[in-house]
Amino acid sequence: MMNSIIGQVHWDARLDWWREARFGLFIHWGVYAVPAGFYQGRRIPNYAEWIMNTARIPCAEYRAFAAGFHAEAYDPAAWVRAARQAGMRYMVITAKHHDGFALFDTKVNGWNALQAAPCRRDLLRELVEACREAGMPLGFYYSQAQDWINGGSATNGLWDPEQGRDMDAYIDQVAIPQIRELLTNYGPDMPALLWWDTPTGMDEAKARRIEEAIQAVRPGLITNNRLYSGARGDILTPEQFIPQGGYPGRDWETCMTMNRTWGYASDDHDWKSSSEMIRNLADITSKGGNYLINIGPDAGGAIPQESLERMAEIGCWMEKNGEAIYGTVPVELAQPVDWGRCTARGRTVYAHILDWPRSGKILLPVAGQVAGARYLDTGVPVPWKDAEEGTWLELPERSPDSPVVAVAVEFQHPVPRMVLPLNVPGSQGAILLPAQNALALNRVSPRTAPRMVIGGKREAILMYWKSSDEAALWRVRVREEGNYRVRLHCSAAPHCAGTPYEISVEGRTLRAVLQPTQDWLDYQWRDAGTLQLPAGDALEVVLQPGPLAHPEGFLNLKALELVPEW
Repeated sequence: MMNSIIGQVHWDARLDWWREARFGLFIHWGVYAVPAGFYQGRRIPNYAEWIMNTARIPCAEYRAFAAGFHAEAYDPAAWVRAARQAGMRYMVITAKHHDGFALFDTKVNGWNALQAAPCRRDLLRELVEACREAGMPLGFYYSQAQDWINGGSATNGLWDPEQGRDMDAYIDQVAIPQIRELLTNYGPDMPALLWWDTPTGMDEAKARRIEEAIQAVRPGLITNNRLYSGARGDILTPEQFIPQGGYPGRDWETCMTMNRTWGYASDDHDWKSSSEMIRNLADITSKGGNYLINIGPDAGGAIPQESLERMAEIGCWMEKNGEAIYGTVPVELAQPVDWGRCTARGRTVYAHILDWPRSGKILLPVAGQVAGARYLDTGVPVPWKDAEEGTWLELPERSPDSPVVAVAVEFQHPVPRMVLPLNVPGSQGAILLPAQNALALNRVSPRTAPRMVIGGKREAILMYWKSSDEAALWRVRVREEGNYRVRLHCSAAPHCAGTPYEISVEGRTLRAVLQPTQDWLDYQWRDAGTLQLPAGDALEVVLQPGPLAHPEGFLNLKALELVPEW
């Protein structure tokens, strides 16, 4: 059906700088830093920047907090220096969060830093100028849907009569005009990207109006996948977790707090260690993602000292080992490793050793002839030996004092990039193919492939199949030739019943007809039939629908499973 689809993956050149960066700083700053997690003398649960929503604070009462937003300690140049010294290569700031307060000069309303707060400054412009001077790309976070002051939507519903406004009116009279301001008032290089969030109340028609406004002034601007539910965007955005296998064929970015909350909370002292964040960075990069670490400055604009200390510690590691992070990609491994992670660039594979081996050696299962190996932090050569299964690196008995020890292994020729993870049989011989490990494709229009949506339980779901040109591809290792029962863990509305589909492996095809579930939220296992599989180390499994029975789509897929019938 499709021959060697893996080689057809297209990486958009617009994101080359972003892939090179790999490590960025997220900044949540706004009026919510004034209450700092407390309201009427008690700590409000949930994230500090959600305090207005969680505590159901009336609009007039919440607006009064702006009187404490002085920004007297705000030093944008110092923010950029701290990010640069941490090894971060881009920044993203909340130009407007869900409380609707704008850090920028907006003519749409008076709820902004120049008119509603005593600082009387375009705080965004100052950061733009500092970033531009330092050559630091800056992205703008903009809450396009939720806006609890200016008439947008609200998760858990509205609570103040003042919030009442038609959502279409909000999009046309607030969101789109402010987005135009952000895209036209700060120069052609800013923002470097737009970061949407929580599309409560959004639909594709509203999103289309926003997209048209963007294309009119900044065509091709990088955006994430949160504009509306099911938006593809340029970047997938798992939040507060690292996906087990990354997202094949997609650019993605894990955003994560340093402590428990995004916005400043005066009592939040549950900090991640710098070691944990360095290990996260190695893990994320090895799977093809970026790491966006958050800080929450206080109402004065001061970054918490704990954040600065951790950023400096990360920076010390990055100064010596950044070569193993910047611009690297996942590497094709012949087998999983139990000692850490791997990244690659050109002819170099970087072994990120997270767990020091008791044996004093590790196997790097990468095909090719090695030319040399060295520790990145010291440049000291690492002894190595060729083996049939790869290359053995010989290490000292005791681990160096580093959260991640990086070893650069030079090969004679470029090493293969890992595009798709290899799915292997479990203990009973069954092979589970989760949606997260699939490459979603459209043979005619790549940007309209099935969408990878991150579900409430952090499960990846392939959704929004729109035509028979679309497909999902997995790589599998089949140890034993024979008949396998094929099952799909999916949901499908009754009106999608009867859609034909095919599952093919190396020229062998199983044809079936979709059996629906009760509705789109009802996930069930559905048998597709039996398929004879050959044995092989890296077989391609392709799922592709035929003509759709209903324009709403094909199915929502969590996983496909191959179960031996012996």
